Amino acid sequence: MIRFRNTSAFALFLVFLLLNSVYAEEAGFEIEICMFELPEIVKHANASFHLNYRFEVDENGEICNIEKVRDDYVGEEAVKSCLKSWKLRDFIGLNKQLNLIMFWKHGIGWTSLHFGSKELSYTIRIPKSFKQY
Repeated sequence: MIRFRNTSAFALFLVFLLLNSVYAEEAGFEIEICMFELPEIVKHANASFHLNYRFEVDENGEICNIEKVRDDYVGEEAVKSCLKSWKLRDFIGLNKQLNLIMFWKHGIGWTSLHFGSKELSYTIRIPKSFKQY
């Protein structure tokens, strides 16, 4: 689990991911943390929710067979576009269906991103100080 205590730590983590993708051509996994836009009415309503997608990893570590499980506000095209930029080379050959779950909390915004399966999981927590409104 990755937790950030402040915006600076989060920014340093993003720089690390960027440098890792530049200098390590075959990194174990590369993900883009997409901060999906929401309609203003959802941002200001007392709404806390999650989105959930299932996907598989092909022989190149790329995301394929993306399937919406639950998504009431973001939209499939935005999520699919984000997931297609991910590279999960550590998952090649596992023949497992993975899940992505992102959590939105009223008054805070996106709070965490979780992906994995029953056997393995990764969670990235987004700091409260990371302005999303």
